[in-house]
This record gives sequence, structure tokens and C-alpha cells, in this order.
Amino acid sequence: MVRRDDRLVAIAPWLIYRNDARRLVAFLAGGVSDYHDVLMDPRSAAEAFPEILRCLLRHRDQWDACDFEELAPWSMLRRSPVPEPFLDALSEGPPCPQLEVPPLSRPLATALPNGQWARFLKYRRRAERQGSLTLETAQGDGMDAAWADVFRLHRARWETRGLGGALGEQRLQTFHTDAALALAPICSSVDRVTLSGKTIAGLYGFVIEGVKYCYLQGIDPGYASLSPGLLLLGLVVDHSQQNGIERLDFLRGDEPYKLAWGATCANNARRQL
Repeated sequence: MVRRDDRLVAIAPWLIYRNDARRLVAFLAGGVSDYHDVLMDPRSAAEAFPEILRCLLRHRDQWDACDFEELAPWSMLRRSPVPEPFLDALSEGPPCPQLEVPPLSRPLATALPNGQWARFLKYRRRAERQGSLTLETAQGDGMDAAWADVFRLHRARWETRGLGGALGEQRLQTFHTDAALALAPICSSVDRVTLSGKTIAGLYGFVIEGVKYCYLQGIDPGYASLSPGLLLLGLVVDHSQQNGIERLDFLRGDEPYKLAWGATCANNARRQL
């Protein structure tokens, strides 16, 4: 942690772990987090980052190398220069698709890839013949039940493949439940697609400064004929445009369902010192 007088201006959430005989400095939550970075007050970054490096050098006897993965394109750690005596290597990481949401003045049918919006409309009409189709967005009050719905459907879908899904471990489920509820007044949100009052798909994510980070989906496998995943993203894109969200960030992985909406990939990076 770096402070100016009594004010915190930077924090580097790192740990040291052993990989065979090497002691590596890395980010907490490595492997399960889509983006990592040091956190800095931009007004103090020019002074704070060198101070973090000096701290690393002061404790040079405790580590052999730094391995910083999943640095987003806007990461301060990815962009900031590193002086001697550090040896620096930067390599490309996994893709993270981003979908720019057009302004209200541009119809979605003209902004999305040919046929994708028409496909969404086809399945929406099919669903509406079976009942009332709505998108409900929970923030703050109501987050508890909405989050439980998304996790239940996420687990149900993966169980059809004999797998536990992204939150298969109970400790991860507990952590995300606590985090989603605690962050509800600030940024976490849950979108649910309901058909005649029954949730058939849901999306758990975070809305920060005009960007919606799409962290986890849940889809009811019993409604596969209605393509609930397609309905979910189509309704979310429409809702995002109506509510001033400028971009959907699909996080790591270039799965076809993300690219089908016209998302373009920006790559994370790995920096080794």
C-alpha cells in the first residue's frame, strides 16, 4: 500500500507462492479473475508506481520473479515503464470480446451483424406465443432472489454436461453471493428473462461507468427450443441501449455466442519481471 500522508493512493494485491523451486509474485485470485491490475489514484500514479517497484526491490530476498497475468488493455501495470534492474517481458494473453452498444439514434437491426437481430426476433416471437416475455433487472433490493435464480440455472445447465460450472465449489458460490449483495448499491446487477413469471435465463454482472461486465449466465435447459441464451443477450443489448450503457464486456474467452453479436476482441497481457 502506498500512502501520501494519511491518504491511500495505491494498493498492489499480490501474494508470493512457490512454483517448483521459484518464488513468484502474482495477483491474488489468479486463475479465477478476468482482469487484474494495481489500483492507483490516477493523480498519484506517476509517483505511486515507482514506489511499489522500490518496495519489491527492498524485499528482493523473498522472491525470484514477478508473474502478472490477465492485465487488461487499460491496465496501469501493463502500460507503466519499469526501470533497471528489472528485466521485463510482455506477452499476449487471452481475448476478451467487447460489444459497442450503438446510440439510440441507430436501430439495433442496422448495428448488429446481418441476421443476428432477425434471429433474435424470431425466437422472441416464438417465446411470446407461449406467454409473456420480459426482462427484469435487479439492483439493490431484490438482488438476493435474482442472484439465486442465476446460480440455480447456471448449475442446472452445466449439470446436463456432468460438470459443476464456473462456481462449482461452494466457497466460490458463497463468495460471489456475498460480493453481489454487498456491491448491489454500487455496481452489481442481475438481469432475468421471465416467461409468464418463470425465470428461464439470467445474467450476473457489474455496471461501471457505462460498461456492463457480463460475468455469469444461467440458462434453463428445459427451454432449449426457445434459445434462452439468445433471448437473454438480445434483451440485454436492447435494455443497454435504452439505458445509456455504451459497451458490453464479455470478459475472457472468444466463444461463438459472443462473437455472433459483433463483439471484437481485445487481448489481455502477461507481464513478467
